[in-house]
Amino acid sequence: MSVDFSLSASPDFAGRVYVQPFRLMPDLTALKHFGVGFSWTIGRESGDENDPRVSAIRSQTRGGRLAGPRLFALLDDDDGSVVAAGQRDRQSVQAHWQHRQFRAFFEWMRSAQRVSKTSDDGTRASGTIANQAWQIFASMSLNPDDENTFFGVTPTRPFAPAKGDWGGATISLRYQELHIGSNAFPLLADPERSVTRARGFASSFQWHLNRHLELQTDVEWIFPNGGAAAGARRSAEFVTTTRLELRY
Repeated sequence: MSVDFSLSASPDFAGRVYVQPFRLMPDLTALKHFGVGFSWTIGRESGDENDPRVSAIRSQTRGGRLAGPRLFALLDDDDGSVVAAGQRDRQSVQAHWQHRQFRAFFEWMRSAQRVSKTSDDGTRASGTIANQAWQIFASMSLNPDDENTFFGVTPTRPFAPAKGDWGGATISLRYQELHIGSNAFPLLADPERSVTRARGFASSFQWHLNRHLELQTDVEWIFPNGGAAAGARRSAEFVTTTRLELRY
């Protein structure tokens, strides 16, 4: 367990517990690398019109931009901005399991922030917006001799065409959901610009040339609920990315 804090005017406190209950049980080798964890942070955040101290939720990078379209954003218009105004806290639960070629991961998170908005006519709206998200991820190494670990895959037969070795390969799948707190609409967020929910499906192919070099291609589909005029559903998004990763 760890607890982190800073001696600032408004410190955040963070704690995390992670356990592997079967690690020291030799008869349960298949569960040796199973672990569960819980984390929690709490603090206070205050913003103003010039610096609201609230963040937008965006989708993946698209069209060469560093951040994709906004899925959710609090109001920021001529009638005033929604600003952070008090306690924020986050909780998450994680579970991880790996065995030989297979690896799986699950995570659930809740993030809550107290916010407020004062309109030009003096009308004030406030509340705590609590958003939730979760994901489940699974991957399989195609070479039976390659162990699929939390820190990546080191191929047992590194890329060496002269020897007939082509490295290792892994395929991965992920499903995820985002749920926006219902009390955000319509006073603190615009339902015609922000989604109420989003689902995502992703697949990945990784080519592990050796322990230091990896080529990865990802494909993801995002299906939002809401976020368009007259309560319509925003168009689905499709994103594909390729990256070359060097580890040392």
